[in-house]
Amino acid sequence: LNMLNLAVLGVFLERLVGHIRFLLIYLITGIVSIIASFYFMPQEISVGASGAIFGLVGAYSIFVLIHRRAFRKGGVPALIWLIFVIVGNLSIGFFVPNVDNYAHVGGLLSGCLLGWWFTPLFTLAPDNALVDKHSLSRRWPLALLTIAGTLILAIIARSFIGG
Repeated sequence: LNMLNLAVLGVFLERLVGHIRFLLIYLITGIVSIIASFYFMPQEISVGASGAIFGLVGAYSIFVLIHRRAFRKGGVPALIWLIFVIVGNLSIGFFVPNVDNYAHVGGLLSGCLLGWWFTPLFTLAPDNALVDKHSLSRRWPLALLTIAGTLILAIIARSFIGG
């Protein structure tokens, strides 16, 4: 299921936000989902990419909300699909053992936040080309601060488990 979501949503989202933004969203939400999992279930082992993939779902949700006028029917069908994906995947965690919903929620929430920070803001140029007026260069300090903060939290968490 993870690889299907990554193949469908990942390729699509990467085309929308660009390679660098996509990579940052995927990596940071993956790290945040690991921290969420460790914080809420420190005695459990959690593996997989589902937290980062939930991060992509969160980022795409924000993209749809920001650009809803560009979507068919105001983005309502896309938002309904996203709600179905989120609720469906979270419900699996309630019925299937060893599925880490803490990682899923951590990835989803951090994906929403990063989606808000990194979503391109398109405007129409005089030659009818779409131009992103949301400069990524303004976001680099924030991205680096987020990565540094995440690493610091991971180091602190590691010290509590005696590593």
